[in-house]
Amino acid sequence: MTTFSTGPASYTGSTDVSLPSVAQSRIQHISQAGSAASSMLAGSDYLLLDAMGFEPVAAVMGLSVVHLGQIQVAGLKSAVEIEAHSQARTMGWANAMTRMRQEAEQLGADGVFVHTMNAARFDGEEHEYSVKGTALRLRSQPGALRTPSGQPFSCHCSAMLLYQYLRRGLCPVAVRYDCCVYHVPHRTLRQALGQTFQNTEVPVFTDGWYTGREIALSRLHTSLEQAGAELVLSVSLEENEGGMEHTSEFRAFGRGWRRMPQLAELIPEVDLVPSSLIDRDGLYPTTSPRTP
Repeated sequence: MTTFSTGPASYTGSTDVSLPSVAQSRIQHISQAGSAASSMLAGSDYLLLDAMGFEPVAAVMGLSVVHLGQIQVAGLKSAVEIEAHSQARTMGWANAMTRMRQEAEQLGADGVFVHTMNAARFDGEEHEYSVKGTALRLRSQPGALRTPSGQPFSCHCSAMLLYQYLRRGLCPVAVRYDCCVYHVPHRTLRQALGQTFQNTEVPVFTDGWYTGREIALSRLHTSLEQAGAELVLSVSLEENEGGMEHTSEFRAFGRGWRRMPQLAELIPEVDLVPSSLIDRDGLYPTTSPRTP
């Protein structure tokens, strides 16, 4: 039983977030002494994280395919949230992140350096949510950077930015996507005709889209706060059509951080010149003259 925090409202959904047997077997193999480490890190990220004192443990992932089967009819003649769709999308992201975190936790990692977060739709009603990353362990003091609840952190930013935050005593907690699917009803014929030749605000749309965005932001803030974050940074708010007429989906994304004043003592100062040169080499690759 998993409870999803939704700002002004809340709902509870039953879901199984266990890992499939093939994932358990892979993690068990990696956990054995002498097993090779794996990662999704680019060369420059690997070198910088290594200099910071992190070692990659394994490539980890999480996945959830959610079926949008519930239909909400009540309230569609007024401005209202389509809670069934909001719940399904929230569940998809939460389950995918939970599974990735479980893989990292079973590997004894301090956290996950997240590489991608993707959502895809197929067959109309099925939505796939997937996250991929690299589980990291702090060599000098394993477990020191886990969240207040004892779980591995998740961080979705560049290795350079992570280094700057850690050196300033800010430790990552989690990344989150939270959403609100909101419906605004059609205007009456009288309302539409009355506004045809006027430059005027449409209050029902203003209030509806405003409310949808605020709900998404409230859920993001609440979920990261409950995870132990003291700061919510890099907040972004996106919107697109929600799959029904006059319905929009509002998605809020953010990164949670907490203050650890003693953190700088665990992260050595790094000479950034070599990593910068490697990054520059990737941005401006050399080319050979073409031969006929």
